[in-house]
Amino acid sequence: MTEELRGLPTTRPTRRMDRGAVAIVVAFCLLAPIFFRPVVQGVDTIGYYSWVRAAVIEQSLDVRSTWEHYPGELILQFPGYRITTPTGYIHNQWAAGPALLWLPFFLAAHGAVLLLNAAGVPLAADGFSFPYVFAAAAGTCVYVLAAMLLLYAIARRYFKPAIAAGSVIVVAFATPLLFYTFVNPFTSHGLDAFAGALYVFCWLAVRDRPTFGRRLALGLVIGLATWIRVQNLLLLVAPVAGMTWLLCWPREIAWRVRARAFLSAVVPFALGVAALILPLM
Repeated sequence: MTEELRGLPTTRPTRRMDRGAVAIVVAFCLLAPIFFRPVVQGVDTIGYYSWVRAAVIEQSLDVRSTWEHYPGELILQFPGYRITTPTGYIHNQWAAGPALLWLPFFLAAHGAVLLLNAAGVPLAADGFSFPYVFAAAAGTCVYVLAAMLLLYAIARRYFKPAIAAGSVIVVAFATPLLFYTFVNPFTSHGLDAFAGALYVFCWLAVRDRPTFGRRLALGLVIGLATWIRVQNLLLLVAPVAGMTWLLCWPREIAWRVRARAFLSAVVPFALGVAALILPLM
């Protein structure tokens, strides 16, 4: 029998496409052309966007020229416009985390604009022209789509694909997240949704298999989330409580064993958190 089968062609098992994930992507792509509006508008959006433009175009953290580019009446609404920091810059109260996430898209746009300039296409390489604004806004859309797929992966642990996908689509598009993804993508809300989804995904991964790398990643995600919104420091509560439990329980285990387990959990996690939070100090 073995000899007879040896001559037959072998086939590898094919991986079926996840219909739930496909449904999420299709729903997202159908709504994007309808609602997508890549425009920097309003005080908050200028405050967030000014960080990435100043860092790339001016190689500086002084956002004054970005603020002054927009209509004069908006300047009066900036609380920090007349406040000078010890570095001599005006005070920008809006977090720099969104700029970190927009940076790859903004740099890609900057490179494309410079190449087009070299080819004779008259596009302003100033961070204000359409390619820059479009790229950063598209970046928000990419992160929100990633958040939806992460949430789907989390929900699939407990529910059938159809229920998981339907729930994610409703959560995303029957809430203000739709507005902050497409209509007003230059706020922090869509990016905060990505950070939150990634946090839960990494936390569950640590609970499944608590390796050094996974604990480090969880700490980095909390650090990133804090860059986006400082209130996200509260995300520390659940992991810290879980690690403290390792030290306190069960009491039948020798305290040295518990202390070793506690340190093996705390060290990589603390390294990840500190790597991104310390620069904010």
